[in-house]
Amino acid sequence: MKPFSNTAPITTSLAIATGTDSKHKSVLGLIRQCQADLEVFGRVAFETCYMETASGARPVEIARLNERQACLVLARMPNNALARTFTHQLADAFHEVDRRQKLQSMTRALFKMRKPREPTPGPDPMLAMLNRMVIAMETLAQRNIVALDADKARSLPTIPACRPPCQRRAGCT
Repeated sequence: MKPFSNTAPITTSLAIATGTDSKHKSVLGLIRQCQADLEVFGRVAFETCYMETASGARPVEIARLNERQACLVLARMPNNALARTFTHQLADAFHEVDRRQKLQSMTRALFKMRKPREPTPGPDPMLAMLNRMVIAMETLAQRNIVALDADKARSLPTIPACRPPCQRRAGCT
């Protein structure tokens, strides 16, 4: 089993249940039922978070899944229009996260290229041209990130917020 990395995009059972309009208990049951198959693609992490309800906070168990695990769970769910739409949205979101991570690593590499080098006698026209290209690419990358953040904020499905358990005493809500 492979552990989660800090940069690996993940989703939760609660997001899948919300996106497919299913009961969260059913999605968790499906995940537990095919957990051995899911763990071929990495560890399935279960955690408890507290969700606000009208009667106060209550504990909810949530499974964290990577992209391949989420695709497998969605493939085993009933095939209806809402599930297909959510599968497309989730695949787009995973692709977008992957694209942003690649863009960030490329931007970091460009910044490393701009570090001052040993001085050369006289101006080097090739180095000046490369510096102009790096600055133009950085500007373009920053504009794309800002535009994508604004677009994704409007199009991503909303997921109920969780809060961590109270640390003061046991049973505190």
